[in-house]
Amino acid sequence: MRLVKRFCFAVLLFCVVLFAVLNPHAVRLNLLFTPAGFRLPLSLLVTGVFLAGFLLGCGTGLWGGVVRRAKGEATETKETKEGS
Repeated sequence: MRLVKRFCFAVLLFCVVLFAVLNPHAVRLNLLFTPAGFRLPLSLLVTGVFLAGFLLGCGTGLWGGVVRRAKGEATETKETKEGS
C-alpha cells in the first residue's frame, strides 16, 4: 500500500510541476470588475484557489464537528435532567 501511495504522490507531483512549467505566463486578476487588480502567474493562481478551497472545506468540517458535539452535549444534559 505504501508503494501505491508513493506512486500516486509522484504522479500528482509530476502533474503539478508540468502544469507550472507549461503555464508560466501571468494573468490579470480583477477584483469585482474594478480597475484595481494585479497580475499573477497562472500556476500560482490555480494553486491558491485549490488551497483556499481545501482550507474552507477543512474549516467547514471542523465547524460542523463542533456544532454536532455541542448538540450532543446539550442532548445528553437534557436526558440526564429528565432521568433525575
